[in-house]
Amino acid sequence: MRNANNVGRLLADPRFGELLYLAKTNSDIFEVLNLTENQHSDMLQWMFNSREGHGLGDSVFKDFMIAIHDGSEKLDGRCLTSAFRQYWTPARIRASSFSDLYFFREMATKDSKNRVDIVIVDSTNRIIIVVENKTKSKPYNDQLDSYYKIITNARLDMERTYQVAFVLLDMSYYDTDNESESDIGKKNEKNPWAKLNYSWLEAAAARAEQEYNKGNPAASVLMSYCRMVTDWYSEDMSTLDELAIALNKEFPEEVALFKEYRWSIPTFSFDSLRPFLKILDADEERTKCIEISQKYPIAIEWLINNSAFDVLLHTLSKQFSEIVKYEDECMNLTRKKLEFRLPIHVEIPTKKYWPLYVLFRYDDIENKYTLEFRWMKSRVISEYCNLDKIDEIVNNLLEANHEFRNPIFRLGIDEAVAKFGKLYSAFSGLSE
Repeated sequence: MRNANNVGRLLADPRFGELLYLAKTNSDIFEVLNLTENQHSDMLQWMFNSREGHGLGDSVFKDFMIAIHDGSEKLDGRCLTSAFRQYWTPARIRASSFSDLYFFREMATKDSKNRVDIVIVDSTNRIIIVVENKTKSKPYNDQLDSYYKIITNARLDMERTYQVAFVLLDMSYYDTDNESESDIGKKNEKNPWAKLNYSWLEAAAARAEQEYNKGNPAASVLMSYCRMVTDWYSEDMSTLDELAIALNKEFPEEVALFKEYRWSIPTFSFDSLRPFLKILDADEERTKCIEISQKYPIAIEWLINNSAFDVLLHTLSKQFSEIVKYEDECMNLTRKKLEFRLPIHVEIPTKKYWPLYVLFRYDDIENKYTLEFRWMKSRVISEYCNLDKIDEIVNNLLEANHEFRNPIFRLGIDEAVAKFGKLYSAFSGLSE
């Protein structure tokens, strides 16, 4: 029988106890639910209703309206959504009230073959917003074009006094400004669909956290949902990251044992049950890891995912010493992702977030990394720089490194480092 003292060192650390407590208080029903697209639409309807118990009034819908404004900037100026954008500026949106919204779900089109996910009508402000919500399946040009034609042709004379916006809400979409020509809507020169992901909900999550701290328990539902569909982090979640990273650094071998043993639990057949029971009787170390993983799955997931990023960071730092030297300026590490800002020789005045960076995600089931290159022009303050010149530099680099136009999936540690090195070196050459 092997000794469990090694794992015991980790379990006895006060920071591990704090990790277990915070992970428990920050876990929620959305951690275990696999919502359908209709259920995501249910959540949107609940959040947009200013009279619901979340306590945020119409502020979530205003965030959505501003996201439509920002997401329709590149559309053909002749389409309905562009006209909607021109009138509904952020200033007008903030000064207006949206307390009389009507929601229509799964509205059948004329041919009855397809149904539009959400139609929002505000008779007071005279607006209609058509939303196609994609959380798992991918949209098709023909489907979107068909919806646009059917809905446009169905407008009555009375409805022509309404301003209409078409929104494609795609959870997996990122406005990286380096999309290929095959992207949704490109073949339709009058494409009316504003493309959004769910990131605009991050502001609502922060406000919901304030409501929750004031004693409104219903706000926790909104906060939890936003946490699931965005990269938003609460203060407690940031503390969880700090605890997990510190434990990984001090107890790397013990954390590795949790990562190795958590998959020892049989899930597929009774054939594996007998050897599993023998493990519990004969291997005290593995038993302890399995027991803790079963009782505190969210906390152990936090611990293990940070372990994967620590391994990647340690490997990268051997080749790119400036990453560690200037980590506060060029690196952002959380449980869900690891980001690196890319160097470039021109000064880029930005808003709150980096416009040019590499993002890593980790799949703890496949033990593989995903690498994404992000160029987000909307985060640049164009008044203080030559944005067209910067955009030209970035696009020229992408022409020479075409593989980075789309996410690269299922990378092992060595492959992930090699891909990052190729991209980072290309930009480092420009910064010299």
